[in-house]
Amino acid sequence: MATKRSKGRRFNHARVTKRIQKIPISQLRLGTICMFDYKSKNTSDRKPLILFLGRDIAAHIIHGINLNYLSDYQVNQLFGRMNASAVPGGELVKDRVEVKGADDKVIREVDYYRISLDDVFGRTGDSKSVTSRLYDRYVKQYVKTRDVYRTYKESNIHGNFDIMFWNFDERALRRLGANTEKTAPKRTKYGTLEDANKKLSTAAKRKMDKEWKYLILY
Repeated sequence: MATKRSKGRRFNHARVTKRIQKIPISQLRLGTICMFDYKSKNTSDRKPLILFLGRDIAAHIIHGINLNYLSDYQVNQLFGRMNASAVPGGELVKDRVEVKGADDKVIREVDYYRISLDDVFGRTGDSKSVTSRLYDRYVKQYVKTRDVYRTYKESNIHGNFDIMFWNFDERALRRLGANTEKTAPKRTKYGTLEDANKKLSTAAKRKMDKEWKYLILY
């Protein structure tokens, strides 16, 4: 896992990235750009900056594209092409996360970008997951010539994950047909608002059915 690759050039993305908030792996959403501490004898990159593509819970590993081995331009190109591709569910969306203030009392919402791999945008009825379809149809071809796909053992990950804001070059994205103004669906404890409305409607229908049954029987 995460085998050592000493020849790959690593890029410094400090100019276009900003840490937003630390979260545990259980709260990490697919398609998020994140950074974490990784300590292993088999890797030379101790602070991977990845596009999170999934977690294999049984094998205790996570999958991602290591953006440290791509230039700013290449990252813009990768995200722009995924967003503009014909694969539903690969849209670049603006999402929000709640961040506590210095006194741990004031909470504010901060915007960040991610690929909508687990959102309503990706519902097509396809038996394969959005992540698999996006990877097979586009990402696989992209990473063949760029050694950027990685897997990481969870036992070697120390601490939580930093959600990262990436300041995309909107002109470059527009040239690729991307739209950075798509907004991820608002999430509730039931999932997206659409999910919540469906579940609430079902619950309301069941309640009504019980009331009618009561009136008929009694």
